Amino acid sequence: MFILALSAILLTGCPYSSYNPIENTPSMKFPRNYTGIWLYETDTYKITRPNEFHFKAENISDSYNKDIYEGFLSKLDKDIFVNSRSITTNQYLFFKLVAIDDNNFELRGVSSYITDTFPSQSDMKDYFIRYKNLSFFFEKEPIKFTRVVPN
Repeated sequence: MFILALSAILLTGCPYSSYNPIENTPSMKFPRNYTGIWLYETDTYKITRPNEFHFKAENISDSYNKDIYEGFLSKLDKDIFVNSRSITTNQYLFFKLVAIDDNNFELRGVSSYITDTFPSQSDMKDYFIRYKNLSFFFEKEPIKFTRVVPN
């Protein structure tokens, strides 16, 4: 469900994007408790789990953004990152998942101020690990999701 929330973040700002994910394969399963219907500000998102490692997030509101996002989770040290790929642009957006409780979570977008390009995925992953604890690394405001309908 946090991945769907991640997709919602895309509507409010422009976090760092890349045509490559942090890793080629998920480093953890996508938790079932993140599936369901979630509210972000005035938009409603449906998060599903097509298999145990991946998610699909779709804006089901009457809003202008009907994009669909697919992705998976990467664990970097103790932090969980969402690799969220827009079906429309084929670019990945990256968010740190902050679980609050079963009915709320936040996503922290990786800052659009990061302009580096990386010759390899391992270089990008190393960069994330090296700088993720510094103040510039994430957007200032978290994206907050609240559960509307359970999974």
